Amino acid sequence: PFQESNRELSYSLDLKVPTAERQGAAEVYVCAYFLLRDARSTQQFWIGPSLFDLRGAERFPDTVHVDNWEGGTNLPVLFMALDQRSAWLHPGPGSAEFADRPFREYRHFDFRLRPAELRTAIVAMKKRMSKLAAVSEEPRDYQLVHFCLNPEIHAPAGSHGKLGLALRDLRVELLGP
Repeated sequence: PFQESNRELSYSLDLKVPTAERQGAAEVYVCAYFLLRDARSTQQFWIGPSLFDLRGAERFPDTVHVDNWEGGTNLPVLFMALDQRSAWLHPGPGSAEFADRPFREYRHFDFRLRPAELRTAIVAMKKRMSKLAAVSEEPRDYQLVHFCLNPEIHAPAGSHGKLGLALRDLRVELLGP
């Protein structure tokens, strides 16, 4: 999507989360991701924001970790709260920002990724994970492989979580000047 430097990749949807509860060590959250692939090294990674989480936005600065749970992809995950603080992506015009309380009305969420933001995220990923030194820092080398919405309940033994949501009008677009 970044063959031209004046483009940005947009992921938007209308979302409501009327039900969110947790007991014990459970966590409930909603994230959205792009899966990008470096055409040179073939390395893939997820990048996207947390839209909803009862733990609050302060827990989600720009972060690099690995999806290494038993059923995970074992790929790097670059994530953050959807707000104005991220250096790796930004809310689109009129977008709702990260929520930490349930909401019954539809809210429009739109996050966008510019080539310069992608480059900044890749540099941070490479700094955190030295084994990825061969990964390209050039945004035009990246392909969009997949996108997803990830509503998730993590409920270790002895805990319980509940999450109810609805979505509509999900779109992924390449926007020009």
